[in-house]
Amino acid sequence: FTNQLEAAEARVQAAERGMREEMPAGRVRTIRGWVFADRAALAHFSGDLSHAISLARQALTLLPEAEGIIRAGVMVIVTSAYLVSGEVTLPTEHEVAAAGAFARMAGNLLATVTLTCLLARLHVLQGKLKQAAATYAQVVQEIPQAEVLQTSFAFFYYYFGWGDLLREWNDLEAAEQHLTQGMVLLKETLGVIAWVAVLGYTALARLQQERGNATAAFATLDACVRLAEQRHFPPHLMAQGNAVRAQLALAQGNMAAAIHWADASGLSP
Repeated sequence: FTNQLEAAEARVQAAERGMREEMPAGRVRTIRGWVFADRAALAHFSGDLSHAISLARQALTLLPEAEGIIRAGVMVIVTSAYLVSGEVTLPTEHEVAAAGAFARMAGNLLATVTLTCLLARLHVLQGKLKQAAATYAQVVQEIPQAEVLQTSFAFFYYYFGWGDLLREWNDLEAAEQHLTQGMVLLKETLGVIAWVAVLGYTALARLQQERGNATAAFATLDACVRLAEQRHFPPHLMAQGNAVRAQLALAQGNMAAAIHWADASGLSP
């Protein structure tokens, strides 16, 4: 959670070395489940969602039902699979909702809030914007005190997702308030989930473009690139930022820049 990913991996390896043949089989299985869960979390933070999902699924096969809190955290990663596959179907929606209900029962507040945001984002990708808004509203109901929203790194997902939806509805003032609050949290924390950070920066850049401030929009995307380089975000997230940059260039009538991106993207019509 403090972006010491290499040190965290060293701790995981130490745990693996600590397993002994004479240990009860159930204990070894649980430790291996925690190892997979930790490695899934490390991959998730770095932005390698595909690898994170694979590791998380292995963790769930090993972790006993009694390990409810850690299982809820792992479910956050497993249920984010639709962000990779694009399968924003009704069965996927039911899976995410069920994982959120499990996290709530297990008492894992962090996982509960994140899964609620994942469900809201799923609704956005389905085109169910009013349902997404209602789901984002549940986040505030989930937490014990409103000020918690300003203190935990996990909540910048709430601010970025809700802010992007408000931008889509052209409520630019409210969108700016939420996206700005998300950025404050992002800059105050050492723990950054890569793909959520990219969502926030690109949403803010689009907002600035829609307000006619192209200079600020491109400066925001430049800041995203700097963060991505510092935190070693994977290439597909960098590509997403470049696509938004081309979109903004096109909106400003800069056809040459947009065509340059298209030619270099490796994508076909």
